[in-house]
Amino acid sequence: MSTTPSPNDATVAARLRLGHGFHEDERDRVVELLHQIDRHLIGRPADDVDLEIHVKDRDHVDQRVTLEGQVSGLPQIVASHSGDGAHDGDEVWRLVTRVRDEFIRQLDDLKDERRPNHRH
Repeated sequence: MSTTPSPNDATVAARLRLGHGFHEDERDRVVELLHQIDRHLIGRPADDVDLEIHVKDRDHVDQRVTLEGQVSGLPQIVASHSGDGAHDGDEVWRLVTRVRDEFIRQLDDLKDERRPNHRH
């Protein structure tokens, strides 16, 4: 199985919407931080995936980043992380990487549950 998406596969770059708190000029950085999700979407047509990321209370100590995803055939995935009290300009980017990792974990868990040989 290839680890590189085909031109027809869903990718973060193609399917991500920037929600509240993110600006269009930050798109490249957000996509770069989330691109590891792409290999978990291999084989999924672009139309079967919707992703949205948003941040609440950006630049405050209690900011919260949420990545929501709908992947056809699976329940909605919601990955969120709150700030740890650091009040610097990089906190939002640390939170983006945390929600990425949580999103991947949830997606892999859901795919594993649906495999025919999965056992509880």
